[in-house]
Amino acid sequence: ITTRLVGSEMCIETDLVPSVPVTEVKDTIGAGDAHIGTILACLTNDMSLADAVAYANRVSAAVVGITGSSLPPELLPPLPKKETQE
Repeated sequence: ITTRLVGSEMCIETDLVPSVPVTEVKDTIGAGDAHIGTILACLTNDMSLADAVAYANRVSAAVVGITGSSLPPELLPPLPKKETQE
């Protein structure tokens, strides 16, 4: 579910992945592409769907905060730390 300033929320089974609110939307071009691209990249790197969507929400929030569709690397949110399995 996408709502203007609230961001995107997704329900996965019984868990709600929260949105990332933004203070100002400058340009929505590329936000959806960034969102799905981030989810796919995270899933191919063994991240859970919920974690992938949560990170994609952060990336999309950053994308709508700039003009244009290319997010400068310094504005890319850091990836969550991957838990080590013992």
